Amino acid sequence: MATINVADLNRQGKVFTAANAAAATLSVVGTAMTGLALYNPPGSNVKLILLEAGFAWVTVPAAQQTIGVAMTVPHSTAPSSPTAGTVYAADGSATGGKALAYTALTVPVAPVVRQWIRGVIWFTSGVSVQSHEASTRLDGNLIVVPGATVHLAALTTAPSGVGHFVWAELPM
Repeated sequence: MATINVADLNRQGKVFTAANAAAATLSVVGTAMTGLALYNPPGSNVKLILLEAGFAWVTVPAAQQTIGVAMTVPHSTAPSSPTAGTVYAADGSATGGKALAYTALTVPVAPVVRQWIRGVIWFTSGVSVQSHEASTRLDGNLIVVPGATVHLAALTTAPSGVGHFVWAELPM
């Protein structure tokens, strides 16, 4: 059981969210990543304490798909070719925070999956389709230090959908 009091951190303005504004294709782990990523810039002086990660499929997959949370080690080289996303304060007060959200970027070192969220096969019957959303509470199990990135990533088949991260920013 986690001992993180998210409501208290949120009241202090330390909890943030980022989500895709439109469907995106998640990358299979590599240096060119698409979907949703967070970057904790060097010099931020905060650690990103991951609280939740999730993904919802928007297209019917043709094959088994597995979604995970992948992280890079800290690196002095910033990600290149970024497509900016938006970071919001979870208390609704504003945008902001030290972390940067991206829907596409190239990282200097390929991330490694640290935790799997879910694998899914989409079952269809006639014209009806059962939709799936995969979300996991991380409760601080993964921490992104300055210079590192965290990504939603696919195992072998790249799914299309929308993702989200929730995290707290705490001083180092």
